[in-house]
Amino acid sequence: MAIKVPPAAGVRAEWPDLPAGVRAGIEDLLGAPVVAAVNQAGGFSPGLAARVRCADGSRAFVNQPGPNAGVAVPRLRATYDDGRWVALVLDEIDGHSPPMPWSADDLARVVGAITALSTSITPCPRAWRR
Repeated sequence: MAIKVPPAAGVRAEWPDLPAGVRAGIEDLLGAPVVAAVNQAGGFSPGLAARVRCADGSRAFVNQPGPNAGVAVPRLRATYDDGRWVALVLDEIDGHSPPMPWSADDLARVVGAITALSTSITPCPRAWRR
């Protein structure tokens, strides 16, 4: 049976809503100032999702999900993209893959982590069901 997920109903930030430092950092990555931005609908984040046009005529899609507010995820250190291969470089975190089959303790830790993550990201795309 297919699960129907309702469409997002949030209101997205617009380019001028971003802090000046964030806009400047994105423009630095783009290599030119943004002169026009058109928001894109959908998604589950109140952050920016926009098609931008730069002063040099280049265009890009900018997705800025919002500030990382206490989300327990590793920090993004860098990205690599040579046109064919893409990689993310993240901080290493302590941990290991649990042995199979999972123990009750491992399962409880995973459920606890997922529960904490789902409550720290608002709005959550799916309600937690027990």
